[in-house]
Amino acid sequence: MRIRFTKVEANGADYLVVNTADSTCRDWPAVARALCRRRRGAGADGLVVLGHLGHARFTARCLNPDGTPSPADGNAMRACARAVHSRYGYRAVTLLSGDASYGTAVDGTDVAVELGAADPAPAPVRTRVGIAVHAVRVDGGEHVVAVVTADELAALDVRDAGARIRQDPAFGPAGTNVGFAAVLGPGRLRLRSYERGVERETPSSASGAIAAVLTGRVLGLIRHTEVAVATGGGPLRVSLLGDGRARVTGTATEVFDGDAAWTPEPAVAGAR
Repeated sequence: MRIRFTKVEANGADYLVVNTADSTCRDWPAVARALCRRRRGAGADGLVVLGHLGHARFTARCLNPDGTPSPADGNAMRACARAVHSRYGYRAVTLLSGDASYGTAVDGTDVAVELGAADPAPAPVRTRVGIAVHAVRVDGGEHVVAVVTADELAALDVRDAGARIRQDPAFGPAGTNVGFAAVLGPGRLRLRSYERGVERETPSSASGAIAAVLTGRVLGLIRHTEVAVATGGGPLRVSLLGDGRARVTGTATEVFDGDAAWTPEPAVAGAR
């Protein structure tokens, strides 16, 4: 079976975007496991399966590289908007993922996405790791944020510290996404992210940026509603819109279109 996809980079996070109109595949988790592998596949932080509902409305099913479901991250939605614009020409698109709806807008090299249902007041959580964190949900995705100094952030082993916090019993079997933020001013911060499902540091996380801004506000360190967030993948702009909604804006670039051969995984004996 051939799988057509578009690879899109959104502030350093990369995604493979596939369209159900191009394939009869029914096992997208297996496709994610095969194609998202670095060096042995196309390589990506996740797979997004688009379904066209008509005009500028699409469903977007997000999967981690290991095939597990992923809450819709803002960067993934921005990557989808770029792929849709390239194929269909729409500049403003509504993406439906799970129970949530995301409005996106393409403006030159930038793509903006509105996310909702963010906790207005992140709560402190006691962990066994010895690092103070605040927990916040953004569009159903669990995040914790540790606020550190700029020097501590630069020296931090994010893969090690992130993995230990992500697996802390305080967050249950599913774990959590982890952000480490250094506040640089009332409207600026720097963020490094460890993402659940990817299980390593990633260049940026749009929903993680919202979580970091909200944590900075509850601690009295961020006072602006327009915040510049520096990430390893480049700058993001977080705009707090009120009523638990926020807009995240940053670059999203189509890298290439691909056409990969894929063989379904063999069935496990005795599985139903």
